[in-house]
Amino acid sequence: MSNMNDELAATLGRFSEAERPISEIEIATGIRVLRKEDDTTEPPLEWLAELMAFEFHKEQRENNPWGTYYGPLAVWNTPDGIKESPSITEVTPEMLNYWERRAQEAKNPVMKARYADLVWDFSKRVTGKGADVVNAQTAIDSIILIALKKSYEHDVFVVPKLERALGLVASIGDDARIARVAQTILDFEEAVAEDDKPGLWGFSYDLLWNNKRVNLNEERRNKILSDLESRLQRVSDTSEGSTPDPWVVQAAALRLASAYRKENRPNDVRRVLNLYGRAFQEHCKSGTPLQISFWLQGVHSVFLQFGLRDEAERITQRLREIGPKVANDMKLFSHKMEISKEEIDRYLDAMTEGDLETVLQRIAAEFIPRKDTTENQVRDIARAAPLSFLVTKQIQDHQGRPVAAVGSLDEDLEGNLVYQMSQNMRISAVSLNWVLKASATRCGVSPEILLQYLYQCPLFQEDRKEIIRAGLDAYFNNSHLVAVHLLTPQIEAAIRNLIEMTGGIVLKARRDGGFHLRTLDELLRDEQIKAVFGEDVSFYLRVLLTDQRGWNLRNNVCHGIMPIQYINEALSDRIIHVLLCLALVYEKVETDRGT
Repeated sequence: MSNMNDELAATLGRFSEAERPISEIEIATGIRVLRKEDDTTEPPLEWLAELMAFEFHKEQRENNPWGTYYGPLAVWNTPDGIKESPSITEVTPEMLNYWERRAQEAKNPVMKARYADLVWDFSKRVTGKGADVVNAQTAIDSIILIALKKSYEHDVFVVPKLERALGLVASIGDDARIARVAQTILDFEEAVAEDDKPGLWGFSYDLLWNNKRVNLNEERRNKILSDLESRLQRVSDTSEGSTPDPWVVQAAALRLASAYRKENRPNDVRRVLNLYGRAFQEHCKSGTPLQISFWLQGVHSVFLQFGLRDEAERITQRLREIGPKVANDMKLFSHKMEISKEEIDRYLDAMTEGDLETVLQRIAAEFIPRKDTTENQVRDIARAAPLSFLVTKQIQDHQGRPVAAVGSLDEDLEGNLVYQMSQNMRISAVSLNWVLKASATRCGVSPEILLQYLYQCPLFQEDRKEIIRAGLDAYFNNSHLVAVHLLTPQIEAAIRNLIEMTGGIVLKARRDGGFHLRTLDELLRDEQIKAVFGEDVSFYLRVLLTDQRGWNLRNNVCHGIMPIQYINEALSDRIIHVLLCLALVYEKVETDRGT
C-alpha cells in the first residue's frame, strides 16, 4: 500500500510540475498503469479518487441523469442493467474533500481546474450541500491560465473549457472574472486561429456575441465581425484558381449571416450566403450525384432559413436536374432467407382455419404492425449498431429527389419508427400475399363475396359500391394498376365517413370564406380515429398512406407521382388489407331495454 502511494505521489508530482502541454486522458492513463489489472485488493482512496477525477468528462447527452456538467467515460448495457464508469454513485464526501485539497496543492492548471470543478459540480448531488465558491473561482482562474499558458495538449479542446469557465463565472455573478474570461476568449482565438481549421476560430462569436452576461463594447463587437469577414473573403477566394473548402466557408458565412440578420442588414445576409452557396456549388463539380444532392439540400435549407427564396428555388431546380442521376447511382442491397414448404403450409393452415368471417378478421389482425413492438425492435437494433442511428437518413423518391429525412434516434423517434415499420411491411408483404391467395383457394374468397363482407360495415357507402366492385374485380384479375387507382380513394372516403359518423369534422375553412376537406393525414391523426381503431392501426395507416418517410401510398397515387413499375401486387395486397381492417368497424345500435 505504501509503495502504491509513493508511486502515485511521484506520478502526480511529474504531472503537476510539467511545463509541457498535458491532458486529462494522459493523466488518467499514467495513474491507471500503477495498479495491475489482476489486482483484486481494495484500491487506496487516493488512487481511486485521482483516477476517477481525470476519467470523468464533459457530458454530451442532453438528458444527463446526474444533472451535472460531468458524466461517465463509458456507459454500457449488462443483463443486470445499465452500467457506467466512472459513476457518481462512487463519489463520497471523503473524495470531495480530497479533491478540494488537491485543487489547492496542485500547480498545473489542468489538474487544478479538474479537481476544483468536480467539487463544485458534484457537491450538491453527493452531499446535499453546495460547495464553497472558492472552488468555482479556482476552476475559472485555472482555465484562464490553461488558455494563456497553452497548458493543454490540443488547442481545440481548450474552447469547451473556456465555455465552461464562462458558465461558471456567470453562475457566481463575478463581474470582474466575467471580463477576464471574455478577454481570454478573444485573446485565445487571436493566438490559435488558422483559416483552414474552423474549430480554432469563430468561438469568440459563439460564446460572446449574444451573451447578455458579457458586456462587449462596440470595438470588440466590430472586431469579432471584421475578423470573420476577413476570414470569409480569404477562404472563399477563387482568384488564383483554388477551390474553396465549402465547410470552412460555411463556418464563417453562417455566423456572419446570423449577426447581420439580427442587425437588420439583409443585403449583407444575402452577400455572405451567396459566397457560401457558390462554394458548395463549386465543390459539387467533384462529387457523386448522391453527394451533390445531399450537399445541395443543406444549402437549400440554409437559404430558406434566412429567407432567400429566389436562391432556394435555384437550388431546387438543381436538385430536380440531379434527381435521375441520384436514382441511377443507388446500389441494391439484398438478403436471402429460406422457409420450408412445411412451415409455410402450417402457417397457412392456421390462418385459414374457421369460417369466412373469422378468416378475414384474422388476416386483418395478423398484418397490423404493432407500434410498441417496432419501437422495441428499433431500440434493439440501435444497441447492436448505434452508429446507424446517429446520422440523418435521406429518403429519395423514384427520381432521386429528396422527399423526407429521418433524424437520429434521440431527436426523431417517430421518424425512425415510421422508417422501420415501412421496412417491416415490405418484408411481411410476402406472407400477406400467401395468406390472401390461400383465402381465395381454400375459403372461396371472390370479388363478390369480399364485396358482401365489406358492405356489412357502415363505412362503405352504397353509391361507391360499383367502384369498389370494379376495384376488387381488377385485383382478383391481377390488374393491379386499375385496382390501386380505384380502391385507394375509397379508403379515404371510408375514413372520412367514420369521422362524420362519430361526430367529427371533415371540413376546414378556406381563406376565401369557403371550405375544403381536411387531408387524409389530418383525419388519421384525429383522436376519433385513435378511439375507434387504437394507436396501432392509426399509426399503420399513416405509415402506409400519408407519411413521406413511409409508403405514402395515397399521396403518391392520387397526385400522379407513383410510376407504373411501383404499382404491383404487394401494393394491391396492402390496400385489400386496409379494407379488411376498416371492415372491422360495426355500427352499435342501442335499443330500449323493454323491447
